[in-house]
Amino acid sequence: MRLYDELNFIGYLIEGKVIYLTKTKRLISLNGSGSDIILRKTMARVLEYLFENATVELVTDAELMEHVWDRHGLSSSTQRVWQVMSNFKSKLSFLGISDDFILRVSKRGYLLKNDSVEILFSRNGHSGNKSQPGDKFSGYNHIRLETGSLNRIDNN
Repeated sequence: MRLYDELNFIGYLIEGKVIYLTKTKRLISLNGSGSDIILRKTMARVLEYLFENATVELVTDAELMEHVWDRHGLSSSTQRVWQVMSNFKSKLSFLGISDDFILRVSKRGYLLKNDSVEILFSRNGHSGNKSQPGDKFSGYNHIRLETGSLNRIDNN
């Protein structure tokens, strides 16, 4: 059995400070700054699309509009992209994430600082949503994503 067969994807670790759980669309601060934030569908789609695509190459405004708004029957515009991104960056800042985590390439699109994102996994049989207070992240394993490759696995 391969290692990847034993792991379940649960979300992302941002700058070692905030966990984003994809199942619940929740941002959780690990350093106690701010309370958990549950993202609305559109903002969660933006974040997930950036995690999947913007750590390696630029994601254009047009791509975001197509994948986040148009494909879900929503009306898109560059103003809506700007508004959601501005609101999202404010939420991240509230949780202690640096302002340059999401980089805006003038009038073109967005990039994420790829050395600031790690993919989170749990072992099969463990769920990211069944954690107990005080040890809610102790069973997680994580893998750093660098230019699309898996670099390490930490067993916590």
